[in-house]
Amino acid sequence: MNALSVASALAPRPRAVSEAASAFVDMSNIFHGLQDQADREAEWRTDVRLEAVPFRDLLRAGRPLARSVVVANADVPKATLDHFAAFADVITRESGRLTGTEQANDETLQVRMYETIFAKPAGVLVLATGDGAGSAVGRGFIPVLEAARSKHWAIEVLGWGRSTNTRLRDWLQRTGGVFVDLADYYYSISFIENCRRAQPISLRHRSTASR
Repeated sequence: MNALSVASALAPRPRAVSEAASAFVDMSNIFHGLQDQADREAEWRTDVRLEAVPFRDLLRAGRPLARSVVVANADVPKATLDHFAAFADVITRESGRLTGTEQANDETLQVRMYETIFAKPAGVLVLATGDGAGSAVGRGFIPVLEAARSKHWAIEVLGWGRSTNTRLRDWLQRTGGVFVDLADYYYSISFIENCRRAQPISLRHRSTASR
């Protein structure tokens, strides 16, 4: 074996990459933001619902879904969760109403994200949340996103523009990630039962990230 062959054999192999999206949804955060947006649209916050299929389409933006995980409070109606279970692994946690304490929904989602970014080929990591709290002390979603970037994942965050943590949005801007404001898609990803249907969703202006 000549020197060139030895060098080639010892060179680090490039990490496999994929164009598929892996999506992770903080349902509690997204739903509370949906209700706040309903107030701004002069609709009844208690009646607005999230439409699962267009929300899925917004997450994947025309790409295949390699994995999708939704973490929701256990008091979310089963009929609602069943719609999301058609395309995602749905994990339920006690909401805190019974115990009076938080049940670590964010941490549950973060564990699934770490499992994916270290075990799967690098692709597009899509996170639907508004929460960037804890980043100043090394907790929260930003450290997970930083780990994903170190493994060559592209990053997209979907959240409600008025309530998404500014530290999270600043991080995306610095690192080349993409923020998608769900308020721009409010009438396509929500409906009011017996009152308003969801409008057809257009992804023409949906920004996407690249590695």
